[in-house]
Amino acid sequence: MGAVTYTKQKYKYFTLTAEYRFYQRNAPWPVISFNQPDTTPEMFYAPEIWGSKITNPTGGDSAIGAVVEYEGNLRVYGRMANAKVNSTAIDDTQFHKVQLTVTPGQVYLAVYNTDGSVAKEVTTELADSYEGGYISLMLNSRSTFFRNVSIKEFTYADMTQKEGEEQVIVDLNERQSANPILVSTTAKRFYELKSISAVSEDGISYKVSLYSTNTYKIEGGKPLRLTVTYQKRKLDYDQEYTLKYYFDWKEELDDFVATRTPHPEEAPFKYVAANDIWKISNDVLMKPNIDVSDTSQGDNVFADFNILMLKDIKFRNFELTLQYKHGKAGGYSGGIIFGLEDPTAYCGNKDGGIFAMVESDGRGTLYGKSLRNADLRLRPGEGIINIPGYPQWDTTQIHTMKLRVLDGKVVMIIDDANTEDPVVGLIPKDYYGYIALAVANNKGWFDNLTIQPLDEWGNKITLAENENQAEFKAEDIETDTWVDNSEWD
Repeated sequence: MGAVTYTKQKYKYFTLTAEYRFYQRNAPWPVISFNQPDTTPEMFYAPEIWGSKITNPTGGDSAIGAVVEYEGNLRVYGRMANAKVNSTAIDDTQFHKVQLTVTPGQVYLAVYNTDGSVAKEVTTELADSYEGGYISLMLNSRSTFFRNVSIKEFTYADMTQKEGEEQVIVDLNERQSANPILVSTTAKRFYELKSISAVSEDGISYKVSLYSTNTYKIEGGKPLRLTVTYQKRKLDYDQEYTLKYYFDWKEELDDFVATRTPHPEEAPFKYVAANDIWKISNDVLMKPNIDVSDTSQGDNVFADFNILMLKDIKFRNFELTLQYKHGKAGGYSGGIIFGLEDPTAYCGNKDGGIFAMVESDGRGTLYGKSLRNADLRLRPGEGIINIPGYPQWDTTQIHTMKLRVLDGKVVMIIDDANTEDPVVGLIPKDYYGYIALAVANNKGWFDNLTIQPLDEWGNKITLAENENQAEFKAEDIETDTWVDNSEWD
């Protein structure tokens, strides 16, 4: 038995996809193991080729194995999750996609046909004691090939409780049986059933009662309309979470709103479609184009100003990290605006937030109307800090910006190079607003944005404790409702 462990980080909630193929018939099975407490994995293997029991010879009981058996069965094995579903034999001449998704309280395992359809899937409960860990791929001597392995971590935006509910309305036609009707309904993923109501054409409500698991009985007449209401299921954990954007898929832009102006001091910002200006390509976020039509501004660093604001969530105290590159040698590439109240406002004016940025010659800068220790951008020598070792005019190097906003003070550190002499700004202690990415007179290149809310003492808190929740979107809900309109005794 051999294993390879991804040691860069531990994962708690995630989706893993991979392609695999059996090396030979009757060979031991591929195993995806997660919740490994250490980088040296707890091992899973089958004592016999066709054995029904998987053992763990290292004696640990934390790891959970997701197993695709040659004969087609899917199995989730471990102390914290256990399930099996039988299936038909797997074609050992083809690569097959397998998907493992771990969400609060649930493990989902699926294997796909070569045409992309789901061949078999299994869902099972996950113990409350699950804390997450390292992920390993395991196989027996040359028995399995793996390729195209991808791990995508669920962020707080995926997991958090969202307000709201969604109704599914079913119109019952004349062919419905008069009495009674069975309704089987299941709310998927993070939703739960709230209520079921049935009314007649003249508005009379009928009795709805639980008949069996996920099945309800409607009796008393011939209902015309059935309304099933689902609500967001409350999650039973309050761990510390960081809001993360990896900019790996275009749907992430749905969480942002975009504005732009050819010159902020002379023309107001206007709302624009985010995907018209910003692009996610090669797993990074870019603002690829520069509007140079306004030649009257010359090389003014604030010509063609673009803002991409994270909507629905405001922050007061927080820690933020961001990776960026300069788009050209000269001018400025981009940075972070925080405390933004109005995405159409300029950071040099009221409600425009504070712009944290680094000029391409290495000068770390804070700029904004709300700064109490003067306008740092316009007061060289008081606020502009030269970042030691910053590669001036370099458009190829990736930099890391760290911001800490706490108790009326903002600290900016770049590439961990200016920890002894950070860029520091004083702001109102109740300073509060949205966070945005911004690019002025340049191309933009951003990746791996993380935001961790803090309390007034600098302790990590959840976004819910930050009194900010993402807007509930009805299209996020997945439901399945089935009506039996046949007569029964």
